Amino acid sequence: RGPVMDGRLKPEIIASGTSVPSTSYNNIYGTGSGTSFASPFVTGVWSLLTERYKQLHANAYPKSALLKAVICNSGDDRGNAGPDYSWGFGFINPRKAVEMIEQNHYFTGTLSTGGNNSQNITVPAGTRQVKVMLYWHDKEAAAYSFPALVNDLDLSVVDGVTTYLPWILNPAPGSVNVAATRGADHVNNIEQVTINNPGTTINIQLDGFDVPDGPIEYFVTYEF
Repeated sequence: RGPVMDGRLKPEIIASGTSVPSTSYNNIYGTGSGTSFASPFVTGVWSLLTERYKQLHANAYPKSALLKAVICNSGDDRGNAGPDYSWGFGFINPRKAVEMIEQNHYFTGTLSTGGNNSQNITVPAGTRQVKVMLYWHDKEAAAYSFPALVNDLDLSVVDGVTTYLPWILNPAPGSVNVAATRGADHVNNIEQVTINNPGTTINIQLDGFDVPDGPIEYFVTYEF
């Protein structure tokens, strides 16, 4: 469970770790529990997503940042609404993750300090919620840096006349179980915006708040 010392979100995704069926010794099946079962669950999903991406892109490998964004943004929300320090962005959902890749519900680009990019996304009729996630591989920080974030990008999503900021958490010891609120995130290199009952078009806006190691590559994924 999070947070880590500078307030960053952990974990990002959750997988089955209790009474998980698997192969066992002497050519039989059994069940087990713990991170020794949850971790290979995620690894297996990652491998299948890699295989499917290669099938769709002339055997090219996907960027690992893309797969992380896909897995995190397609998770089924658990615990408090939005991200939290117990469930992260939710419970891993392999079907939703592969559909995001198959439907090309992602895009990429680069940003430097002061730069900005935006993209309009058409929302299918009847959509009850849209989930947008920004992720980038950050440069490693110097030892004992506080916060540890080096390159800081910002995500916002405009729906009609309303601008939605990403979900943020309060890392203070007495507030780690408090539900996420919306605000600018200058702690994490992964940000998510959700909008209930969105309009027919949303505009995803990206800004390079402070990018000393730029330009930096980012990935945006979205799910309806």
